[in-house]
This record gives sequence, structure tokens and C-alpha cells, in this order.
Amino acid sequence: MKRRPHSRALRQAAELAAENPFFLASALEAYRSFNGLDDAALAAHLGCSLQDLPRLAFCRRPGLEPTAFRKEVEQIAAYASVKAERLALLLREVETLEALQMAERSGATASGRGLLMAARERADEDEDTAKDGGKKRRPKKDRSQGSEP
Repeated sequence: MKRRPHSRALRQAAELAAENPFFLASALEAYRSFNGLDDAALAAHLGCSLQDLPRLAFCRRPGLEPTAFRKEVEQIAAYASVKAERLALLLREVETLEALQMAERSGATASGRGLLMAARERADEDEDTAKDGGKKRRPKKDRSQGSEP
């Protein structure tokens, strides 16, 4: 396969863009790194060709507000010939990973356990509600302190 002369410069520019959260390149790199993907696997995941990845990498990351996010993801997907749904999921996953990393760095997760414990408690509550047919459970009374049998 013959290499185009500008491919090295394009690759270097994409590496620089990956260091700036303004560009989608940063989200693509985070996703690629976290999931252990190479460019070919990333392109396959997004439903595009390898040649489409640089177009995608140099796009601005969409805003976080849901309506704007959806519109911008659809515009980016059309421009870069990727599947909008896959791109949206990738970006949401990266946002979650970045939020967790930021919380970890700030110590907010108490070594990662606080967030997991909160999620586990919520899952237990949801499971209890589902078992009761959607009805909320009332807390059990402490019978050791009351006069009730």
C-alpha cells in the first residue's frame, strides 16, 4: 500500500490535537486507549474507513447540552461519514471516563470506593423496588426499642 506524503504530517497533527480536549481527537484517543483499539478497530466500531478518522479527529467536540449534543453529533457524523449513534455512545463513554478520572484525582471517590458504593446502594434500591412490583419499600421498624411485639 502506497503512503501519501502528507500522512506523516497528518498523523503528527492528530497526535497534537489529541492533547487538546477541544478536538474530537482527544475523545477518540481516550476511547482507543481505554478499550485497547488500534485505528482499524476504531474505524470499524464507528462504521467508517481509516481515511475518515482524521476528518473526525479534527472536528470540535460537541456541547454537553442534550439537544445541542444530538444535533452536533449528527452534523459531525454526516461530515466524517461515521455512524451517529456509535459516535454519540463513544462520546458519552469518554465523558464518563473523564469524570471518573477527575473525581479520582480530586479524591472525591475515596479511592474509587465512594462512587461504587453509591452506585451499588442505588442498584439495591432499584432491585427492591422491582421486587415489590414498583412499590417503594418502607423502612423496617426497629422492634427492639418499641413496645410493639
